[in-house]
Amino acid sequence: DWLNKNPYLLGPNWVCPMDVGIRALNLIYAMQHIRHDKNIPHAFWERLTASLYDHMVYLENNWETYDGVTSNHYLSDLVGYLALCWYFQDVNRPEKADWVVAEFAREVRKQVFAEGTDYESTTRYHCLVTELIYHGWQLTKALGYEAEAGRLQQKVRNMFLAARWFGDIKIGDDDSGTLLYHGLTDAQFDELQIPHTVQGVQHYPAFGISLAVQSDWHVSLRHHAYRSGQSTAHLHNDAGSITVSCVGNNPRDLFIDPGSYVYMPSAIWRNHFRSAHQHNTFYIKGHEPIPLTDRIFSLDIPENIVDWLDDNTLVTHHVLYNRFGLSAHRRMVIEKSMIAVHDHWSLAPGFTTYTGPAYTEWNFTLAPDVEPRLTEAGVELYDAHRKEIIAVVESAQVGFCVIEGWMSPGYGKKLPCKKLRAERPVCINQETVIKIRLR
Repeated sequence: DWLNKNPYLLGPNWVCPMDVGIRALNLIYAMQHIRHDKNIPHAFWERLTASLYDHMVYLENNWETYDGVTSNHYLSDLVGYLALCWYFQDVNRPEKADWVVAEFAREVRKQVFAEGTDYESTTRYHCLVTELIYHGWQLTKALGYEAEAGRLQQKVRNMFLAARWFGDIKIGDDDSGTLLYHGLTDAQFDELQIPHTVQGVQHYPAFGISLAVQSDWHVSLRHHAYRSGQSTAHLHNDAGSITVSCVGNNPRDLFIDPGSYVYMPSAIWRNHFRSAHQHNTFYIKGHEPIPLTDRIFSLDIPENIVDWLDDNTLVTHHVLYNRFGLSAHRRMVIEKSMIAVHDHWSLAPGFTTYTGPAYTEWNFTLAPDVEPRLTEAGVELYDAHRKEIIAVVESAQVGFCVIEGWMSPGYGKKLPCKKLRAERPVCINQETVIKIRLR
């Protein structure tokens, strides 16, 4: 049916090489499950094999490299081509496999930091790239390149370990993509001897995130991290943003990343979801740290290498408001049943006074099933399903209001949610402390 409705090179399914590469691997993967079925006519196998050869020719002429910048798209092209080289290995020239294995290994070295994270620096794309590289690694072995596969193994393992630390949090863009339908599997984590649970503090400075997993909390803190040569296509204005989830007997999300919603269908929604006022951070009211434009796959992020992290604390700072002479600072103190967030501005190097916009604003986007209730003591976060109070948010320096907002659980979807919003005049070297207490 698909072959009948999608002739070679005609229609939307022959526009994007990434789609072609992913489709080729999926067709080959599916074929392995039905290849012994004697009820399938020989003519079907001939036609499907001819289509796979078309996929190979297409990829050979449409590699997704743009001015030297490569991404998960080019990795998908290569992994699909690896699968095709394996399928056609009896008739292909050996140099095809030689080239794609070497190119795949080169891209892994380029696109994956030494710490084991994807250089596009979003958690969901990290999981997609981890899946791509896992299957590329397996195909490298299947094609007989054991030495190259051996050199890749530790990086593959580090990527799975990072995915375990990330858990279900979303930082940056999310297109809901997977290579195979089931995505990453428990069997793959077990094969690579990744522990089922992690605990403690873990920093991924190149990626730009610190994580704390304790008995009560799963917390993330986003850093301004960027190295020249990286793609900014999937990054958000989220420096200093946090996510907070309760773990234990009744795990649930409290402060969440808003997600992405859509890319090209609407620049307005695209910029709304990647803006600072959607993320759980503080910012100058009415001013994005990095201006958002109709260049929906680009952010003009200045280079910054994070090299000041302490093993046991979650702390970050950035100078993305340097045009106003400001440096932003956030420090998180995590205790059993309580998190204290300490925020303040300082003058950026070279500035002696502040004469910029008047107000600082805070935003906290709540999970859709969390209902905020204003009280004299602060804000009670109420679980609408369990009919109980989860936590209380309080601050001596700012008062919160509740506003309507949106979050995106997956690409093309948006759900209404509540947000906590507060503001305060910009004060230099004066802390604002916000506490989250479990009930």
